[in-house]
Amino acid sequence: IQFVLTPRHLQLLDDLCYQVRRATRYKLNRSEVVRVLIEQLENKELHFNHIQSEEDLREQIREVLQS
Repeated sequence: IQFVLTPRHLQLLDDLCYQVRRATRYKLNRSEVVRVLIEQLENKELHFNHIQSEEDLREQIREVLQS
């Protein structure tokens, strides 16, 4: 599976991986971050009938991850 990320998204992922490695010496990679985020959604209840745009999805995910 391939998907397109903006330069900003890549920078955020790279910064996260760098900070983890700097703090713990664990070499976290981008794929691990994406897999963990997807897994965190596995048992969360999204209200699919409210999603009609990327912004709607972003809001739904923000809500379920904060609960």
